[in-house]
Amino acid sequence: MDDPSLDQWLLRQASVAGVETQAVTVGYSELRTLLTRAAPALLRVPAPGGPRFLLLTGVRGDQLHVLGPDLKVHAVPREAVVEALLAPHLAEMPTDVEGCLRAAGIKPRRRARAREALLGQCLRSVAPAAPFTPCCCSAGVHCSRC
Repeated sequence: MDDPSLDQWLLRQASVAGVETQAVTVGYSELRTLLTRAAPALLRVPAPGGPRFLLLTGVRGDQLHVLGPDLKVHAVPREAVVEALLAPHLAEMPTDVEGCLRAAGIKPRRRARAREALLGQCLRSVAPAAPFTPCCCSAGVHCSRC
């Protein structure tokens, strides 16, 4: 089922169930906040062979509560879901972010924060086929690779 057909199917099913649906696209810097506040929510996770879905039922600290295929609620680390949602976007980036930060001379203890800032600039939205900034230099990080 392609994305438009799947979107229409989800809308019909939500209507039949009497629930409201709203598609949301967020920026990289807003993703963690959305996951913390969105429950209940159906999250579309891009995957080879087509999207997969997580039904987010709640949150406790850094753990997201999701309904599993066994129909039981499981605690999943929020960062694992963030990584799954970002994976296709990071794979499409035309530059190695870590390599870019090393080449720019960013000290190891500051790289995590710099990586977050750079990805916040490069990944403006997290959605299928989301546009991204083509190079780390356009986000203000200049290195020999660009």
